[in-house]
Amino acid sequence: KDLIRKLLRTDPSERYTIREVMEHKWITHYHQVPATPLATVGMLADQKGQWGEMQEEFDKTLTAMRMDGEQIEIKSLAESNNRLLAKRKQKGEKRDEKAGQQVVIQEEENNI
Repeated sequence: KDLIRKLLRTDPSERYTIREVMEHKWITHYHQVPATPLATVGMLADQKGQWGEMQEEFDKTLTAMRMDGEQIEIKSLAESNNRLLAKRKQKGEKRDEKAGQQVVIQEEENNI
C-alpha cells in the first residue's frame, strides 16, 4: 500500500522516483516467483475440452441466481404511496389552479 500511495501522489516532488521504487522493500524483499500457475495460452488450450461443461455450469449458476421466489410487482401510480410523487402532484395542481385563475382574470379584463 505504501508503494502504491507514493506512486499516486499528485505532487511530483512527493512522488517516488524510479530509484526509490526499485529500492522499496516490496520490490527488494521478494526474490522468488510464486508457484501459482498463470492462465497462459497453453494452459487455456489444454483445458479447451472442458469449456463446454464449464459454460453449462456457468449458465446453470446464473439461471439459479436470476430466479427469485418472489415476483416483483409494480404498482400503478394511482396506488402508489410515494411522498415525492404526491408532493409533485400537489404542486402541479396548485400551478394548474393558478393558471386557471389567471385565465379567468384575463377574460374578465377583456370583457370590461
